[in-house]
Amino acid sequence: SLCLYWSNKQPLWSFYLMPSRIWQFALGAATFIWNERHVDIARGNKFGPSNSLLKNFGILGLGLIIGSGLLLNDKIAYPSFWALIPSIGAAFAIAAGASNTKIFTFRLLSNPALVWLGDRSYSWYLWHWPILMFGFAWGAQSHPISVSLLIFLSLLIAALSYRFVELPFWKGKCSRFTPTKIL
Repeated sequence: SLCLYWSNKQPLWSFYLMPSRIWQFALGAATFIWNERHVDIARGNKFGPSNSLLKNFGILGLGLIIGSGLLLNDKIAYPSFWALIPSIGAAFAIAAGASNTKIFTFRLLSNPALVWLGDRSYSWYLWHWPILMFGFAWGAQSHPISVSLLIFLSLLIAALSYRFVELPFWKGKCSRFTPTKIL
């Protein structure tokens, strides 16, 4: 409700502030819980979803994600109701391929190139906007080749950031640091 209200009254609040997007965190948590149950089902519980249902979840999920990328634009209030499309799509795609390697979405999304991109997606998320805004400030927004180069540059910086910042703290030597109590 807050998301819908702020989408009309305070669009920036609706987009950037967590209270209006908490439902997306809840959807992610529900997807995780469903996946945990599904993994238990795959281990022997006989009351699980069929492969055909999972396949349909995956196809519908990918369709919703791709559709939102094609249909959503700057004239549509977002997040509002429109955020349901990519959010539910992501939940369906994740749920479909969580533990069944025979499902198309699992095979597609476990492609090494997509895994590489996915691993760097958070860094790319952080870097793309500043790079684009600096480029646009210098007049690059009206040239498709310039915009493409800015996107490539942001991916390159994201890959470096992933390698030299994220990985050391996630799996490298910095991951072994133990937190210390200050107070």
